[in-house]
Amino acid sequence: MSHSYATKTYIVDTNSIPASFPTLEAFEDFKSSVGAIKHGEALCSVSGDTRGGWAIYAIKALLEHGDFPAIAFLGDASSCQYSFEGEYGDITRITIVNPTQQAQVIADFERLISDLIKNPDAAYDIGDLNVYSDGDVEAALERDYVSSSPAFDKNVKGEDGESADYLFVFLRSILEVFKNAKSLGQSVVHVLYI
Repeated sequence: MSHSYATKTYIVDTNSIPASFPTLEAFEDFKSSVGAIKHGEALCSVSGDTRGGWAIYAIKALLEHGDFPAIAFLGDASSCQYSFEGEYGDITRITIVNPTQQAQVIADFERLISDLIKNPDAAYDIGDLNVYSDGDVEAALERDYVSSSPAFDKNVKGEDGESADYLFVFLRSILEVFKNAKSLGQSVVHVLYI
């Protein structure tokens, strides 16, 4: 399981989004022509990188501890809007969240984090993926740090996107992007590259 899974979550101008993406090439053309919105110091994009998809599977396991339909796209392939297979078998999964959907996404994120603060054992009990030590989850949940690239940020503990600190910085950072998009009245694109 040395394959690296990458994600990109970023704010885009809602008016620039086409009605659909019939092909991966159409999405790539959109992505290269539009780009992420930048707004002062606000966090407007987050890149994730996790060896073997660890963080993606950890998020999926965490979401199974409650009812979080608005953020299911973070860990569940069936919840994304578009899924394309590339030339070499690689998969790109795309979800676009418009401004009217963002309040529920933010609410589900905040409820997930609140539930985990109350019951950190849910994070310790994620089966074969578990690499946490005593206190890792609590320490990670106490932080409020966000980053545009947590996998390569020296202020994030752990390696290869496999730590509690990475996981919760990653989640909080995506939440911050959604909050900023909502305040700007713009959409969010979330892409998972497998």
